Amino acid sequence: MVWALWKAWQGVELILLGVAIVAAFTSIVLATWSLRRQKRVARELDVSRERYMLAAEGANDGIWDFDVVNGRMYFSPRVHQMLGYDESELSGPADLERIMSPEDYESARAALFAHMEAGRTDELRRLMRMRTRDGRVLTILARSVTKYAADGSPLRTAGSYTDITERLGDERQLQLAASVFEAGSDGIVISDAHDRIVSVNSAFLGMLGYSRDELVGRRLRDILDGNGNLQEHDAALRDTGSWSGDLAWRRHNGEAKSLNSSVVAVRDAIGDVMFRIHVCIDTAELRYAQARIRHLAYFDSLTGLPNRTHLRGQFEQALATARHTGQELAVAFFDLDNFKEINDTAGHSVGDDVICAAAQRLGKGMREDDILCRFGGDEFLLLMPNTSATQAETLVGSLVEQLCKPVEIEGRMLDIAGSAGFSMFPEDALDAENLVRQADTALFRAKEEGGNNVQRFRPWMGEAVSWRHDMQAALRVAIVRSQFILRYQPIIDVRGRRVAGVEALLYWNRPGMGVVGPATFINLAEESRLIEPIGAWVVREACRQAAAWKRAGLPPFYVAINVSGQQLRVIGKFQQHLVAAMREHGVATDDLVLEITERHFVQDVKGGLPELENLTTGGMRVAVDDFGTGYSNLESLKNLTVDQIKIDRTFVRNLMTEVGDRAIVKSIIALGRGLGLQVVAEGVESAEQERLLREFGCDLVQGYLYARPLAAADVPVFLDSLRSKVPAGD
Repeated sequence: MVWALWKAWQGVELILLGVAIVAAFTSIVLATWSLRRQKRVARELDVSRERYMLAAEGANDGIWDFDVVNGRMYFSPRVHQMLGYDESELSGPADLERIMSPEDYESARAALFAHMEAGRTDELRRLMRMRTRDGRVLTILARSVTKYAADGSPLRTAGSYTDITERLGDERQLQLAASVFEAGSDGIVISDAHDRIVSVNSAFLGMLGYSRDELVGRRLRDILDGNGNLQEHDAALRDTGSWSGDLAWRRHNGEAKSLNSSVVAVRDAIGDVMFRIHVCIDTAELRYAQARIRHLAYFDSLTGLPNRTHLRGQFEQALATARHTGQELAVAFFDLDNFKEINDTAGHSVGDDVICAAAQRLGKGMREDDILCRFGGDEFLLLMPNTSATQAETLVGSLVEQLCKPVEIEGRMLDIAGSAGFSMFPEDALDAENLVRQADTALFRAKEEGGNNVQRFRPWMGEAVSWRHDMQAALRVAIVRSQFILRYQPIIDVRGRRVAGVEALLYWNRPGMGVVGPATFINLAEESRLIEPIGAWVVREACRQAAAWKRAGLPPFYVAINVSGQQLRVIGKFQQHLVAAMREHGVATDDLVLEITERHFVQDVKGGLPELENLTTGGMRVAVDDFGTGYSNLESLKNLTVDQIKIDRTFVRNLMTEVGDRAIVKSIIALGRGLGLQVVAEGVESAEQERLLREFGCDLVQGYLYARPLAAADVPVFLDSLRSKVPAGD
């Protein structure tokens, strides 16, 4: 029994031993197979990596690898070759930061880490600028993918660098060419070797009325009209590959349209035609543009009348005819008297309408052979062939009469005033230039006569105009060379026998003539607008002198400054000059009085009333000069803060002999006192005049009784002598 069990156990041991041997053999076989498989996979990975490296290097790409865990980087030989650095100069992130544009490095680094933090496995692309070892800057396209551990943490990022610097330059050139192609004003259509349209620009589409989809892919022949120069076009392309001329194209609506076309063939390297480029110009639009340019060159764009350039040729023809036939010829100049006022008050658009209305009225009244042109601004020139002086005066007079009728503009009636002057061929001049100049001189005389009239040129008018031109030129020189001086006439308080103020009077120290009084040049300065710079000088000089007297310790008195009508029309600019001068010299409002003549006060102050009110509200004192000369406007006195009224010297002169003047002076003084205003009497020359004015209640007087206008240095002397001076007869 025991033996049997022993035999059985030995059999089991043999079986277990066999199983163990088989298992061991199997393990050996499996291990060998696994090892061989790992070697094969490694070889395949090496081959794959080698293939990738070869492919990347062959594609001119550099390879890089970033070990995120250890912070190490690998760059392939192509990267070093591309950038010019060896391995010692470019081996890690710090080296990369050194050669990259700072802003690109920061944005690329942020993009990479954001990509990894998001756990993304797709390809990341970014553009970076890198500086090569020789100083060039390359634009690099970086591609990369990231490998992650089982827990999602990034292990490594690998990718490639591609130099796209030249590609970007090529793309920019292509974009530029495409922009030029599309933005060109000439029509461009490109067809292939098989006559199929491959591209058109917007200008060509606009010329023929097609959409892009309707033309691309279509045969070019389908939109060419066979009635044009098509045979000549085809023959030239076969022979020379280029042609130019007019081609008839078929518009979208079926109509034929002639375009000036130039075509050139584009060939490949072996000479075969690749494309044909047609460049088309709309000659109809070009002809219209040329006609428009010619019209603008010879006709006024506002009125449609011939301009000075067009008139020049017609004038010479008319003169040639008059010389040949012995006929007379008249030249008339027309001008609107109040156009500046219309422009200033109603606006330039209304002014343009007035110009057009004047052109229409002159055009309707002229004869068939007459020639009317707009000479410039609000001036018109009328050429009247075969016309005597009597006929010219009658015709021009009737035109001025028509011109001066009210006109309705934008729903309101405007009064138009006009003047005219004319000259005669051959009596006044023999050439166009002098005839026009003399007609202009006669026009100037008409305006001097008050406007709204006609004057024929007379030789003496030319002398007057020459004098005016010479005076204007001399005044301009006087402004530049500071030839003006101020003299000061005292204004006396008749009760206190003291100097209340001085009036600053402008004189011109003209070389060769001596000191010239204001009556000689003030009106001309106002008409030529030279009074603006002259007036600015007066303000500065008066403020400077007032400050000097104050520093010298003289008793307080004000300086009166005359303000012209032209300065009132630009009172904002005058206010700037005044405020600047007062600030510069430390002058207060109590130190000055602005004198405005009654005529200018009534006529010119309306437009500048807000600015003048700003001055008076700020403490500036205003005097109305020449009061009582026929322009009285009590409403203006009532509504504006006025401090003084000055009685004109014409009333004071006859105060002792004319009862009427005496009554006017007495009434003005009573009016002024009733309104709470100071009253100044000008032109006081006798003690009797002063005594009567004092009896009437006049506050202040000025005139030769006390002093003629004084030089600034003589004013302190006059103040000292005034205490002991008593006018005769007092």
